[in-house]
Amino acid sequence: MIVFLLKYWQALAATLLTSIIAIYLHTISLSFERSKIEKEASYQVEAVNKKCTDDKLITEKVSHEYQDKIESLRARLVSAKRMYEHSCIVVTDATGRRNGEAKSGKLAGKSYQGSSYISGEKFLDLIGEGEKYRLQLISCQDFINRSWKR
Repeated sequence: MIVFLLKYWQALAATLLTSIIAIYLHTISLSFERSKIEKEASYQVEAVNKKCTDDKLITEKVSHEYQDKIESLRARLVSAKRMYEHSCIVVTDATGRRNGEAKSGKLAGKSYQGSSYISGEKFLDLIGEGEKYRLQLISCQDFINRSWKR
């Protein structure tokens, strides 16, 4: 065995050196690939964070606009209730036909009971509720449009 080692020591040294160089180059290649993957991952994380931040800004903006519209609606309803005469509005007469002549819940001396009239305040509340839902729908549509148009 010693004779074999002495006879082929140069070949063995060259093989060992070649193996060390190959392992070193492989390690460098892996390190390069790892850094490339980490760089790509960091770009993706930045892109996701930017999209998240943009979505939060859109959500906040639409939410603030919606809240402002609701506050404006509330103020208009309060103002209308102060100025509106607190009386009953006759929606239908006794035969079920629409009749807008009454202002006090009485039409031609008759007092209306039941579902044929509504108080002015409740009528404004009903209008306000409908307007609130309309504003909510518009805000949702605005949010969807802003989210998809980016």
